[in-house]
Amino acid sequence: MFAVFGMVTISFVIPNLSKAAVSLDAIFGILDTEITIDVKSELGLRPNNFQGQIKFTNVNFSYPTRPEELVLKNFNMLITPGKKIGLVGESGCGKSTIFQLLLRFYEI
Repeated sequence: MFAVFGMVTISFVIPNLSKAAVSLDAIFGILDTEITIDVKSELGLRPNNFQGQIKFTNVNFSYPTRPEELVLKNFNMLITPGKKIGLVGESGCGKSTIFQLLLRFYEI
């Protein structure tokens, strides 16, 4: 009886272990990704003066995995100091992409 119960229990655990192993591979793949943006680099455009605002001017962006599909096309946005904004829109319109660009997960 104990042997049967143990085998039934293991039969439920083994598929979950396989899924966990696949998930761990994906996680380690992300952690092992080489960072291409050097935040300490002196190269690149630097503002002459800092005004404390966030400004997107005619930004076009597509993800590297889908270069033919523009997520943002001629996108403009200005957020001035002390203002609160909300980004609303349909699924897939670029709300999350804007935050990913602000956090420099991708280059414009």
